[in-house]
Amino acid sequence: MRQKTDQMKRDDYAITLAVSRIAKMLADAHLRRSGAISVAVEAGPYASWDDIVETMPDGHKQRWQVKRQRTSIARSSIIELLRNLHQADDTKLGTFAVPAWLDIDDVGNLRNYVTIYERTKGPGRIDLEQLAEDLNGLERVWLAVMREAVGEDATNASALRLARRFRVKIEDEREDNQDRAEEH
Repeated sequence: MRQKTDQMKRDDYAITLAVSRIAKMLADAHLRRSGAISVAVEAGPYASWDDIVETMPDGHKQRWQVKRQRTSIARSSIIELLRNLHQADDTKLGTFAVPAWLDIDDVGNLRNYVTIYERTKGPGRIDLEQLAEDLNGLERVWLAVMREAVGEDATNASALRLARRFRVKIEDEREDNQDRAEEH
């Protein structure tokens, strides 16, 4: 019985996030802002990236992987997640939604990864090979993970192109609930 209760909590977390994405889509449509034109839940074909799938006006997808866990994640799990994103040709952005900054075994904290993502999104055209040279020690560990996810023929530039597509979003339902409670 406990396993089923835990599964329902995980599903509830993903559903709550999906409802917020649907609300954003409706608000964007109402205000005539650019945004998703559809939101689907548990929509394949990429099992690692099917929790929430937003379809954008140009047909590209923004896929979400939602994890409720607050414990560390195995390195092999994050590499598999990244590899699946790399193979998702129709996906411009994969968002990894977690409730807190998590550690990745033998890699480091997700917070260290976010600096790479932000640097790949900088203003203007970015020389990804030069960016790779400028990474600090913790960022270089993440670069190695990205290269492993891309595969044998990976270059620093191909790994950083994948980094442009992998966003981490902290979605702490406890904080959201606390914010809502303070508003009332």
